[in-house]
Amino acid sequence: MINMRLGAGLIGLILTLLSVGCLGQTLRVKVRVEGAIPNEGYLYRRELSGRILVDSSWIGKGGFYYFSAKSFVPGCYEVTVGDGLKIPLLLTESTGEITVISRADAILDSARIQGNDAAQIYLKARAILDRAQEWDRLQQIAETGLNGKGIDGVTRLNDSAWQAANGLLLGLLNGVVDSEKRNPERWGTLRRLIVLMRKPTGRSISDWWGDTLGDSLLATSYELGQRLVNYLEAQRNERFTAGEQDSAYRSALTELGRRPMAYPVARRLLMQAQYLLEGTAYQSIADWIVTQPFGPIAPDIMTPTSPGWNSPLVKELLQREYTDAQGKRRPLISRSSRFTLLLVWSVWCPHCQGLKLQLADWSKGVARDNLSVVGLSIDADSPELRSYVVACSNGWPMFILDEKHPLLDAMGVDGTPDMYLLDRNGSLVAHPSTIAQLAEELKRFEQ
Repeated sequence: MINMRLGAGLIGLILTLLSVGCLGQTLRVKVRVEGAIPNEGYLYRRELSGRILVDSSWIGKGGFYYFSAKSFVPGCYEVTVGDGLKIPLLLTESTGEITVISRADAILDSARIQGNDAAQIYLKARAILDRAQEWDRLQQIAETGLNGKGIDGVTRLNDSAWQAANGLLLGLLNGVVDSEKRNPERWGTLRRLIVLMRKPTGRSISDWWGDTLGDSLLATSYELGQRLVNYLEAQRNERFTAGEQDSAYRSALTELGRRPMAYPVARRLLMQAQYLLEGTAYQSIADWIVTQPFGPIAPDIMTPTSPGWNSPLVKELLQREYTDAQGKRRPLISRSSRFTLLLVWSVWCPHCQGLKLQLADWSKGVARDNLSVVGLSIDADSPELRSYVVACSNGWPMFILDEKHPLLDAMGVDGTPDMYLLDRNGSLVAHPSTIAQLAEELKRFEQ
């Protein structure tokens, strides 16, 4: 998580406008999956903080799940039905009721969408991508084999599979390009997603990313994250020394960070790069990347002397008592520890869950009189959520706050996960991005 203050007011306004539902337009989706176990179904929208639950449904008339929302928000969605069957949906515009019909034994291959042709083409592309990735997984298994040796022909089949996938995706891409000429707003995002699905035809930064980085709707897509994984994988070289490999990763990320890109896209890529590298042999790169400019994001400039944190409002809000997930009134700042770490996280955020586990392991070696951890779960409160948050609290006090809570606004929280190290007076003494940075800060204060 990176704190971005450059043009914060304007950026915040833009993000707010992007996330507001289209007035007067409702979202209605009905889904039937033949052969699926009749469990409860869910419709999610993907956000930078994770999946946001839009609606839930049991099977109704005609064997359909019926989902709806009062306002439509363009973006990447996901339907989960049966025993964890997932159907990704790209919804860039409101087209009335959308009908999705599929089979449990071929969830993507058999999926048919009525009422949104762009969403149908996206599903076709995802089915092609899924098959190609399956060959990759099979290759990894076959290359080791039961005896540690590869199996003849698998690499050739794998290459052929990707060549076929690229060809099929190119066919879809050409059709979308023609449609985009007539309606750029409707088809542009779909074209860029298909570009990200295809393997690059060259090695240049343009071959890898094209014009995809300027589309805000791509920020929460699966394809953008997978592209970054593949981009970093392409920098690996078994002949490199550790220093040479480190340099290759830094150069690639620096070149990517110099590309013009939309703020949400930059934030997603930066968060994911840090997440992928943290806890690996390249931890130093995870720490380094947040100190560098990246697209429209300036390096982390939040310091203990930031005016916002020294304001009377923030200190007053931090000193209040709040109701925790167990229903108890208690202060945020520990009175028995020298420092309090506020961990801002969300249940649906995979990066948050990973950071929370790392923090739990690391904090076992830290004296309680030196550091207390307090969790701020940024989620929509419910009895089920409270039960879950308490169960995975690691013994830390946990508070559930709505994303519009005045404390979060005053603190300047603009995403999850995040960490704030405070002293007993509520003054910000450090804003670490990683566990390694947190450990360094505590070590510095001990000297």
